[in-house]
Amino acid sequence: MMQKIVVAGFIVKEGKVLLAKRPKSKKLAPDKYHLPGGHVEYGEDLKSALSRELREEFGIDVEVDEPFFSFSYSTEDAHTIGLVCPAAICSSALDLTLNSETDHIVWSDEATLVQSLRPDDHNFLAAKAGFAKLYSSKTNS
Repeated sequence: MMQKIVVAGFIVKEGKVLLAKRPKSKKLAPDKYHLPGGHVEYGEDLKSALSRELREEFGIDVEVDEPFFSFSYSTEDAHTIGLVCPAAICSSALDLTLNSETDHIVWSDEATLVQSLRPDDHNFLAAKAGFAKLYSSKTNS
């Protein structure tokens, strides 16, 4: 079985996290919201991969921090390991544009995550962990 690595960004603006909706045409998780990101390519480090994916998919530059959450899942042909990193938009969130990889975006606060993500989804669990990390860093500073 092939192994893949993916990276996702926990991108927060004004207390809300960015969620991206996958096109209905996607084989994996069609028409579902997720934390944006993508596959780590051969020879690429985690932070560079997330920066590249977000630039390709949304036209934004980000500053990526160390991963804080991991997940894994298996499909027919691969076992995928995912890592979630905080990522800060370096320009304006207004610069965010969509390409064919994303149908729609929402900015969700912690209380409204369940409107876009199922509680048993790794994206939901990662977002909850991201909010917990965000709140703990604010109280410790």
